[in-house]
Amino acid sequence: LGVSWRPTDRLTLALDADRIEYSDLLQGFKARLNVLTFFRPAEGTAFVVDDQVNLRFGAEYVLAGGKVPVALQAGWHQDKDGAIRADFPEDSSGFFFSNNDTFPGRADLNHFTAGVGLVLGNNFQLDTAVAAVGVSSPRAQSTTSS
Repeated sequence: LGVSWRPTDRLTLALDADRIEYSDLLQGFKARLNVLTFFRPAEGTAFVVDDQVNLRFGAEYVLAGGKVPVALQAGWHQDKDGAIRADFPEDSSGFFFSNNDTFPGRADLNHFTAGVGLVLGNNFQLDTAVAAVGVSSPRAQSTTSS
């Protein structure tokens, strides 16, 4: 779902919310044999992932002083953890190589963008941009007890 608003002829603001149902990834999901699961998952092991809502915000301001209008752009995009994690039972002593730290989530990310565009005709605009990514939350913490 998104909205945009043009408060002036030169300024445009946009906001977008995107719901991602990562839990759909678990439909029909089966853990496979590998060195980390050592022959079979522990009884009661579940794999989990959280549905997320990611937000995006952007702005564009057009400088119209010369022959070629120049558009200045900036944006922000949120990328929340969508990693499948294991939820091992606390008493999974037969589980030799794995625990909840083996399948952690990941940190939420913030993406920042800045750009400039040249309006070269009625139907043509040339844009260039740069992006940077920052971590907005710490890496998922283990749920195992020490």
